[in-house]
Amino acid sequence: MEPEPASNGNTVNKGESLKWLEGDEKMLKRIREIFAKNVPGQIEKLKNAVKENDIALVERLAHSIKGAASMIGALLLRDEAYKIELSIKDKDMNKTGLLCEGLEIEGEKVLKALRETNES
Repeated sequence: MEPEPASNGNTVNKGESLKWLEGDEKMLKRIREIFAKNVPGQIEKLKNAVKENDIALVERLAHSIKGAASMIGALLLRDEAYKIELSIKDKDMNKTGLLCEGLEIEGEKVLKALRETNES
């Protein structure tokens, strides 16, 4: 099922996350902490899996990143992960590699936004 496209330029949409979590702010904080701890490593593993042409691992990691991004309201990151899922189904590793670059850039934006949120 195709996700709804990100509707605005927000890196992290708190309202979107709270919809998933039924307004639970404490849970959102915890999920954001887990995201910040785990997703950078998943992105690195994804890049390595692309280099190694490990289609199954690329598919699994892209799906995992997409879900994690959805949970915290990082809709643009979610969309980048979804594009990777589509490209890997087409077995287009060149395109997948290029898409990983966009995913990594968007991931860095999300992590920066989360750090700024924690500081305020």
